[in-house]
Amino acid sequence: MPKMNDFYEEYWRWREDNWNLHKMGIVAERHKFAVKVICEELKINSTKENINVLDIGCGEGIFGKILRERVKSGVSIVGVDISKKAIELSKPFYDEVHTLNVDEVRLSNIFNTKFNFVICFEVMEHIIYPERFLEEIYTLLKNDGKLITSIPNFAFLKNRITVLRGNFPYEQHIFHSAEHIHYFTFYSFKKLLNEKGFNILSIGGGFALFFPLTLLPLDIQKRIFYKFPNLFGKQIVFCCEKKLIGDK
Repeated sequence: MPKMNDFYEEYWRWREDNWNLHKMGIVAERHKFAVKVICEELKINSTKENINVLDIGCGEGIFGKILRERVKSGVSIVGVDISKKAIELSKPFYDEVHTLNVDEVRLSNIFNTKFNFVICFEVMEHIIYPERFLEEIYTLLKNDGKLITSIPNFAFLKNRITVLRGNFPYEQHIFHSAEHIHYFTFYSFKKLLNEKGFNILSIGGGFALFFPLTLLPLDIQKRIFYKFPNLFGKQIVFCCEKKLIGDK
């Protein structure tokens, strides 16, 4: 039986040729969202020490590349991925990179420092133990640190219609159905974050409305998404803070 590490080496070799976001010039909403949050933090803390960012599941390094283009100094970025091929692609955009499987190691044993931000895009659905993983992230964050994470929303309206027709929404993955071990909805993931010690500060991400709602002005469409993210959110990004002792 193939090991998970081997699967993701094959996955990233395939993506390098067939789904390379660098070559495609794609900047996802999740990347824009996170860069905006970090830039806002830099403005608030302009006189303080460097901001430390840990990007878990950094892939080909799109987030690191965009952040580097926007922020020339004051930020240290560490990238982590299970795939050596992904790390090879992302290395130019990070101060430090590590190849490791988060299901097999304790990140708190790898990193002695605490981070201002942990970025974790489209990772939770790929790992075996997301609960333990979130506990590790909680430990790695500073008390005022933030987790920015995203999931594909299985309860997206188009997916619901597909399932009602007796089919599976294969658009949830791009390479092989084995990519996703878990399937989250907005509410199930919100519950998991709460159970593991996080408060949600804000959400964002990619959304899709359907006719006739698509005729509405974009700002109204966005308001509908924020009102009903579980229905219209295709990919949902969460910005979270740590609950501290005494918080409810």
